[in-house]
Amino acid sequence: MPHGGADRLALLQTSLRHLRTANGVARIVLVELDDAPRAAEVGRRFADFHMFVPGSPPFHKTRAMNIGLAFVRTSHFLWLDNDMLLPDDFVTDGWRECVARNFDCLLPWAEVHYLSEEDSRAVATQNC
Repeated sequence: MPHGGADRLALLQTSLRHLRTANGVARIVLVELDDAPRAAEVGRRFADFHMFVPGSPPFHKTRAMNIGLAFVRTSHFLWLDNDMLLPDDFVTDGWRECVARNFDCLLPWAEVHYLSEEDSRAVATQNC
């Protein structure tokens, strides 16, 4: 999971906490690019690996993704933005489809539903 910026820490924590309980997740790698390791505590709590790489804004998502590749130990992996919530079986369902159809990659969704600020706060505080 690529991450950068203090303003996205709450979203990151919510996404990682949810991903930690999702089915089919072998390991969670958090790659943080920032001028200070702001996500270190969140990484210790919810990720298997937290890699901090010093850098100044703007955030370079592709660089973070390339760094994260060094931690992949499985035949398939998922890139996940730090503000995404997935259904519990999203990873296993996507993996099964990818293997069954012999795909090199899969974009296993047809639509995305964005939350309002109020809904985001309700999810982050587990009131929803």
